[in-house]
Amino acid sequence: LERGELTSDGGRVRLPSHRVVFDERQAEAAEKLVALLDAGRFAPPEIGSATAEAGAHDVLPELEASGRILRITAELAMTPHTLDRAHVLLWEAFQVEGPLTASRARDVLDTTRKYVLPLLAALDQRGCTRRQGDLRVVLDVARHGHPTSDLRGPV
Repeated sequence: LERGELTSDGGRVRLPSHRVVFDERQAEAAEKLVALLDAGRFAPPEIGSATAEAGAHDVLPELEASGRILRITAELAMTPHTLDRAHVLLWEAFQVEGPLTASRARDVLDTTRKYVLPLLAALDQRGCTRRQGDLRVVLDVARHGHPTSDLRGPV
């Protein structure tokens, strides 16, 4: 690693030139899984059932390792776009209202407590929000390099 002959990626070590290439079936399954998660917006299907529906069991580990799918809990996963979109929506509400309760974040994201609590914890972990008691301070989306104009549309 120190000499640059290997690189660490998602806890795995590989040659810098190494890229995983899916065959046609795997690529279709990967795209279907990502689409299923995106279609769920802030209440995506359980990752096990979505993976089964997409036929993506063999590609899920690589999708997670590459960051195309972010595991939020054992049963909950989202795409980076969905998580970034949540950050933008919460930021916009924070600019008007100040710190947000989990209940208010749930309303802003039009989801349920089941999803909003782990989603907020993931945003806390990413440094997008900071919990202060029962409130969340939403940190500036510009600090995180989100392409905000790309995130204003529907998830």
